[in-house]
Amino acid sequence: MMNDLSSVHVFWSHRYKSPEFNLYFFKLFSEFGEIQFDLDAGEGPTCVTRLERSIRNSDAFVGVYPIPELNGQIPSPAQLRKASQYFRLELDIAVRAGKPSVVFFDQQYGRLLKCPPSIRAYPFNSLEIQASGGKPSIEIHRRIAREFMAEVKAFIQFQSLRPIVPPVVNDVAVILPDSETPYGQEERRIIRSELAEYGYQIVDCVAPQELSLLLHSKLQQVEWVVTDIGAPFVETGIPSYLHGQCIPMLRLLCTSNEKASPFESTLFGNFETGYPKDIVRWHDAKMLKAGIHDRIVSLQVPLKRMNLLAEALEYFSSAALRQERVFLSYAGEDCSLAEEVSIELKKRFQTVFDYRDGYSIPTGRPWIEEIHNRLAKSPIAIPLLSPAYFASGNCKRELRQIFAAVDEGKTIALPVKIRRDHLDLPEFIQAEQYARFWEKRSAAQLVDDLIRDYDRRLTENGASARS
Repeated sequence: MMNDLSSVHVFWSHRYKSPEFNLYFFKLFSEFGEIQFDLDAGEGPTCVTRLERSIRNSDAFVGVYPIPELNGQIPSPAQLRKASQYFRLELDIAVRAGKPSVVFFDQQYGRLLKCPPSIRAYPFNSLEIQASGGKPSIEIHRRIAREFMAEVKAFIQFQSLRPIVPPVVNDVAVILPDSETPYGQEERRIIRSELAEYGYQIVDCVAPQELSLLLHSKLQQVEWVVTDIGAPFVETGIPSYLHGQCIPMLRLLCTSNEKASPFESTLFGNFETGYPKDIVRWHDAKMLKAGIHDRIVSLQVPLKRMNLLAEALEYFSSAALRQERVFLSYAGEDCSLAEEVSIELKKRFQTVFDYRDGYSIPTGRPWIEEIHNRLAKSPIAIPLLSPAYFASGNCKRELRQIFAAVDEGKTIALPVKIRRDHLDLPEFIQAEQYARFWEKRSAAQLVDDLIRDYDRRLTENGASARS
């Protein structure tokens, strides 16, 4: 069932490695409108400025908060806090942003994820969602999704009636203490220079003495703010005001004057991740330049917008795939059969190297070098053995590399003999047990059996290492 709400841009706060929960709730919301969200592919430490900007620029906030699998154990308070550390960070930003927000959380979190009345928050039973049968609470969840989407629609309509303001692009306010210490001419030049290098326009570089209409106007016309959170400037109330208004901030702290800021205990004390590590701590010009540069680079990483239901479902489903890299080795003459195996492997693993699939080797890369590099990074190697394989010099070189990696403990080899033909096996592989493709019902069964063999050998290797 669809209503006249065409699309909604939400910040989808979630645990990537819990695909069944994301899929369940995403499909429910999609019944009442097209849900779009941004995929942040940035690596490295969490950039709070980036999160604040993403949440502030969204129409709404949706949180789906399950608990990681603990092998049947009841999670301790410490485990619950650790499991929810990113959820609590993003919820804090959502509260400050004031956007329509709804959160579904595992009931075991209890009061740990207690939300203010401005956020719709509903506990769920994870066993019900994970069960293969019906979902007794699905109609309640569907009603919540429908009512929330109606709220978002009303919010968007309200925003559309307000004066049209050109979108803010690349404007940054720099608000620093008036005194020359710790921000002298050199420090201020560094800040300006780093911002200019990435095309940012500085709107203001004068510390306000009071909250004026002019300051409010300027702050509504910038993407984010560079400011100091040292004790003297915090006492003015300006950094606290910016934080409460959810204006994205790049937070600076000169550690030659103080090791910690009042911010850290009062505003950041409840958070184990995000805020504490995101502060640019510096005691000389070199550290200031490097810290600002790193934060700006993290802000420049492009986001990928998930526009279509199929795109989102593929993204969420990919979390269920195994993360081990797989190297598939075979002769060109066996490509038809190898394709069947490759297809089944890609249904179960996120990364499968198949030199003939059209994208495992990027255009323009030297293919022999690329094969060597991929093999070096793959804990699983599957050579498909045949007369054609041993007639190929390239295949024989790959096989030697595979078993050299096996000897070094870097790779587990899962060789497969694909036909009944007699093979003259090299001495280094003669003692190796291989699977027989013709004994399997299909390529799917072969891959499932190989995975079980890999898991068994992985367990045995771990036990051997511990003994």
